[in-house]
Amino acid sequence: MFIFGINGEMAASALDKSDPLLTMDVVREFMLSKGGKIHNHELVSHFRNFLNDPVRKVANREKIKIFVNTLAVVKVDPSGDKLLTLKKKYRESGNFDGDPTAAATVIISLVGRCAFEWRLNPV
Repeated sequence: MFIFGINGEMAASALDKSDPLLTMDVVREFMLSKGGKIHNHELVSHFRNFLNDPVRKVANREKIKIFVNTLAVVKVDPSGDKLLTLKKKYRESGNFDGDPTAAATVIISLVGRCAFEWRLNPV
């Protein structure tokens, strides 16, 4: 996969330095296991090992922030608590890591909405 555009090199290196086990599907599946609505604290607690990894801390934090922004919106429940709520298109079953639109969203977010993805071998 090649990433072109403003700060494209930074985006590629951020993905390379993050933990390969931390994927959008892993975050999505955790949110689904909690009914699609969770407090930010629950998410941070669950992924604490990734977020505090001494070698990949910065890249993992950036990656999870992008995943959450892609997957969820913040909604306020009747009691006034803010919840991360899974977007409707991500509530259905399936693998979204291989979804070209999901991948494009993540890459565009990484480079400040100034990039595009080109795959030599399309899936």
